[in-house]
Amino acid sequence: MAGFLEGVGSWQRGIIAAIVNACAWTLLYFLFLRTPLPTGWTMRSAELGCLTVGVIGGALACMTSRRLWPVALGAAIGIVLGGAEAVVSDVSLSYWQRVTSGFVMAPLSVYLWLCIITSWIGISLAFKRWLFPRSALVAAMRVGSGRRTMG
Repeated sequence: MAGFLEGVGSWQRGIIAAIVNACAWTLLYFLFLRTPLPTGWTMRSAELGCLTVGVIGGALACMTSRRLWPVALGAAIGIVLGGAEAVVSDVSLSYWQRVTSGFVMAPLSVYLWLCIITSWIGISLAFKRWLFPRSALVAAMRVGSGRRTMG
């Protein structure tokens, strides 16, 4: 895997990171929307859940990409696709209810996306990630080419 990542350009690595983020967020957001909520959950509980998931997701995304645009693009695509799939796959709703439910969930989707981005920026600033030559995963997988001696 490290050889593959070394052979592609920086914008191509960004596209790969955006696709990975989009796939992960599509699945997670779909599961979140389709999972029955416990009784007693309010919109405030859903906001706290999004805040928690956004902070954790932003921190994990910080490990996969040193740049913000792949994380932001991947999260946006994943949230839109996951929300659309959750609404379309619910056969108990009429067509009009499907269309309007997407608008009802839009503030929660935007809030989740903002939590992911804010968390990524906060983690990057806290750990000074701009000083790293590569993302943490690529740097960890890279094998040094220098001579090794017993010492």
